[in-house]
Amino acid sequence: MAFASLALDGDTVYFFTLKGQQESPAIVVEDVSRPGVDGVAIRQREFRAEPFDMVGMLDYPDMTTALADYELLRSFRGCLVTLVDDYGVTTNNVVVHEVTRESLRPVVTSTGGVSPTTTRGGTPGPAKVFMTVRLKLQQTGTG
Repeated sequence: MAFASLALDGDTVYFFTLKGQQESPAIVVEDVSRPGVDGVAIRQREFRAEPFDMVGMLDYPDMTTALADYELLRSFRGCLVTLVDDYGVTTNNVVVHEVTRESLRPVVTSTGGVSPTTTRGGTPGPAKVFMTVRLKLQQTGTG
């Protein structure tokens, strides 16, 4: 099973879950109809995807690792990344517009965790910190 993730140049951030729907590139149309003229007139313009939001939830063995991953995510802004979503769909060349942290809190009672963030220098074991981030992404339609 592939974990939801964002990756750039060997740096990968894994998500417990990454919710949201990707918007694929499509032809943009412009309405060029004129008042007083019957019918509809459109002009086909560029091939572009609309920006979309995704909410990612991450679990960590400690606060230090959580803060490091948040700073890593912030460094992805303006870059083309590889996105793997909750459905296992891999999309290359997705631009990261914004990264905002919605919550960062210690876990009250841990029942374990499924994200493989412990491979980033942490110690395997139950998650002790939970973070939620909101990402504004956009597919480029290249590659």
